[in-house]
Amino acid sequence: MDARRYDLDDVSIAVGDDLEAAAVVARVLDVDPASVALSHLCTNCGSTSHGRPLIAMPARLRSAGISIAHSHGIDAIAVNPTGPIGVDLESISRVARASIAASLLHPAEHPPTPRDVTRLWSAKEAVLKLLGIGLRLDPRALHIDFGVDSAHLVSWPDGLFVGARPRIRTFAVTDDLVAAVAW
Repeated sequence: MDARRYDLDDVSIAVGDDLEAAAVVARVLDVDPASVALSHLCTNCGSTSHGRPLIAMPARLRSAGISIAHSHGIDAIAVNPTGPIGVDLESISRVARASIAASLLHPAEHPPTPRDVTRLWSAKEAVLKLLGIGLRLDPRALHIDFGVDSAHLVSWPDGLFVGARPRIRTFAVTDDLVAAVAW
């Protein structure tokens, strides 16, 4: 798959085969690639071998956030110049084969098609990545409602968000891959 870039409001998502995260971040933020260093930190166990990606770069861009997802040989790298971000990629056929509804759906959610279930799963995982907690929070605790290509977080556990609720967008990457980004 040729690399594609999606610009959504004030964030950018690059999708393609074997993307180099530091190069994508440098291109989006318009900095020298040599000034960008990526690392990881797990907020649960403190390990630097896995967890949320972190960017080390010039001081003027230290508030920038990055999120990375992989599915079926495709990478998605999302960059927010002003704060945290979460991205997820999910395969419609894989989600359709799995029996995930019991572990995914809030009681008020009733997605009618496998594509809608996949959009919902991807949106929830993007929100959880945005928060830096991943699947340590039960996805059923989030209630998400959809528009055409956007999603709206309807309800969530108390204390989860301070300030504005996140923005969420979903989009088709291929006929079988759905992406979601939350920021």
